[in-house]
This record gives sequence, structure tokens and C-alpha cells, in this order.
Amino acid sequence: GLDAADRAILSNPASTDAWTARCCLLSLQHPRTFDGVMEACQRLMALKPRESEPYHEYGWILRRLGRDGEAAVAYRQALAIDPNRPITLVHLADLSLILRRFEEARDLLDKAITGDERFVHAYVRRSLARLHLGDVEGARADAIRSVGLGDSGYSGGVVVMALGDLREGDASAASTRLERFM
Repeated sequence: GLDAADRAILSNPASTDAWTARCCLLSLQHPRTFDGVMEACQRLMALKPRESEPYHEYGWILRRLGRDGEAAVAYRQALAIDPNRPITLVHLADLSLILRRFEEARDLLDKAITGDERFVHAYVRRSLARLHLGDVEGARADAIRSVGLGDSGYSGGVVVMALGDLREGDASAASTRLERFM
């Protein structure tokens, strides 16, 4: 696949499909170091400056490399192009959660859910933000919604419900909930 992408780039250096393929294939070939991926993404962003996807992917790669500040900039660039892009809103909210900016995370996740009411991961993350903000009922409602949307394999909603039980002082309910899940 990488040889085909490289041949396509040689025949048409402005082919965004070829650069997209190169970016994806290199990330699979070098999942820890992302050798060559940054350059391919930067070329793709130069070719598609008005599309959000290259900026989002660049942000994702920066996150994987532990460069969270730069990732936030890339995600914000993607959102400047497409302000209601749910996946980018969720990824930016993840950074806010890490930095303990729970209100900011909740607001980003509210917007993501408005854009896609079935986005399981947005509900799980918003439930965490709400739990940290002391909104146990809101956290539980989001966790229940995530499980209802098919979160059972992901388990985030169940864990947040157990954390809510613990926050309310009910260790027995938390234990029972987690035992049933496992």
C-alpha cells in the first residue's frame, strides 16, 4: 500500500488521496514513533487548508506522541473549519479533562452531543466531567445513556456509575455494579 501511495505521489504530488493514504499507512507501519507521518500530515494540511480532517488527524498523532499542547492547537484549527465536528470536540475535551478543566470539557461535550446524539464516547466523557463537577445525577444519566447506546463493551459508563455510587458513599452498590459488569 505504501509503495502504491508513493507512486501516486510521484505521478501527482498534489494528490490529497495519495497523501492521506501515505499518512495512514505510515502510522500503521510506525505506531510508536510515527516516522514520516508528521511530514505527510503537514503536506496534507498544506494541500487541504480548508478541510478539518487533516488537522484533526495531526492533532491525534501529536496526542499519541505526548505533545498535548500542540494537539490542542491542531484540534482548534480543525474546529475553526468545522466548529461542530463531534469527534474533534471529544478529543479536545479529553485534553481539558486531563488538565482538570471540567467545565470546559463539559461544554465541549455538550456541543459534541448536540452534533451527534448517539456518540457513546461523548456521553462517557461528559459523565466524568459532570462527576468531577459534583453533578452525580447528571453523570449517572450520561453513564446510563452511554450504556443504552451500546457502551457495554467499552465499560466507561458502568465505571462512572460505580464512581457515582462511591461518591454518594455506597461502596456496596459500586462493588455490585462492577462485579455484574465483569
